[in-house]
Amino acid sequence: MWSEHFSLRSVKYCSFAPPPPPPPPRKIKVLCLHGFGSNAKSFEQSLATLQHSVANNCSFVYLDAETTPCSLISMFSAGAPTNGKCWWRMSPANHGQGWMNSLDQLMDFLNEEDIDGILGFSQGAAMVTVLLAELA
Repeated sequence: MWSEHFSLRSVKYCSFAPPPPPPPPRKIKVLCLHGFGSNAKSFEQSLATLQHSVANNCSFVYLDAETTPCSLISMFSAGAPTNGKCWWRMSPANHGQGWMNSLDQLMDFLNEEDIDGILGFSQGAAMVTVLLAELA
């Protein structure tokens, strides 16, 4: 008889859990390049409203240029000390000195970080153009 060979005690029950929900989509990571005489912190403060409005979808990474501007920046800051940086020096005597170093800095950064987009202001926007030409 069937009951002699099989009992409900020997039946193992399987439960199937629903699959876990998919992970949330990764935020778009945007590299931000400040303008001449500015710096990463200042540019971040300038973009605070934008950052807040897209916080669910984007994250922003701010990078300081390594070059210190020539004395021209002193004229705009009324002689006050500034932490301003530039992607290259803007002086006829310097002939754009520093842009190759800045390009190397950005290429190294992009090789280390997973960046989806780049936003630049003023000299930073010009540096984006130089960077895109190098990557093309």
